[in-house]
Amino acid sequence: MPKNYTLQNASNLGWLFYKDYYRQEPNVDFISTQGKESDTTADFFRKTNQRITAYQLNSESPLVAAFNNHFGTPLQLKTIYPGLITGSGLPHQTGSKGEFKLGFQFDYTTGLPYIPGSSIKGTLRSMFPFSLKDKGSTKRI
Repeated sequence: MPKNYTLQNASNLGWLFYKDYYRQEPNVDFISTQGKESDTTADFFRKTNQRITAYQLNSESPLVAAFNNHFGTPLQLKTIYPGLITGSGLPHQTGSKGEFKLGFQFDYTTGLPYIPGSSIKGTLRSMFPFSLKDKGSTKRI
């Protein structure tokens, strides 16, 4: 992969998060600073986190254009209390201060973030608090 392929010019957010996040930097030692305060690692993660959170999809991408053409409006999602948690079981850390602590799931090909079906199923299940076992049924949902 080209040496100048970085967060600024990459188009695959999954690659940025999984690969570029821990790229080798001459002044940053992730292993020796695990769980410790280090100005160099904290500064590295602060800058990297800002670039990742500021990442925006290209509005000219075919995927965004197809969605807007089909529905005529941008996609907006909203969660309700207690919210939707995703990525809590995906390790993505070295233990260094300042790094993201939760993992995310990204489509391998497009790099777009996605929510696994199991997370959606759990949220839907919480909306319907009754239990089939109480009614004498052993059928699985």
